[in-house]
Amino acid sequence: MEKPIKAVLMDLDGTSVKSESFWIWIIQLTTSSLLDDPKFELEESDMPYVSGNSVSEHLKYCIKKYCPDKTIEQARKFYFEHTHREMKNSHSNL
Repeated sequence: MEKPIKAVLMDLDGTSVKSESFWIWIIQLTTSSLLDDPKFELEESDMPYVSGNSVSEHLKYCIKKYCPDKTIEQARKFYFEHTHREMKNSHSNL
């Protein structure tokens, strides 16, 4: 990454334009944690349901499809743990 950074593009909800794959990966990690399955991967057919909506909608979709015995609260706990760790790691790499 060239420094100094001259601009950052944001979409309407304030995330960077090229961050969608990161957030999908976080949803995948969250679902993997809920399932206690480190090899879990989202399917291509999941993409319309884990992209473009709110985090809660993405998590509700994954819970309903993959782990209906889990709660949104459990999912949000993992989601924020993964997000915090990865954002901290990416920040230290700048």
